[in-house]
Amino acid sequence: QCIQHQCTIEEVGSTCCFNLGCCPASNNICCSNDPTNCCSTQYPVCCGVGKGCCPQRYPVCCSTHCCTSGSYCCGTKCCRQDLLTNRLIEINDKISKINQYEKIMMKIYHQ
Repeated sequence: QCIQHQCTIEEVGSTCCFNLGCCPASNNICCSNDPTNCCSTQYPVCCGVGKGCCPQRYPVCCSTHCCTSGSYCCGTKCCRQDLLTNRLIEINDKISKINQYEKIMMKIYHQ
């Protein structure tokens, strides 16, 4: 458990997230659907436990990537429903997902 005041003393901009403790300013979005992870302001959409974060413009969470609103996950790509034929068409508009493991690796890499 943490108290917001305690987090602010440690680092300005950090947030107290549930049982997780203080999340740093760079990752200060608490996830109500994932008590193990904090998301960042660039990637504020929480995908769920162990599933990482997606950006606002790509709020559909897929296994390795994020798709735009209204599209679906199709393997490693994103699909949209064709309203005329009712079939799913692959679209190239997607972005890689950031998950906790990648974030940890990035922190080590950037130090």
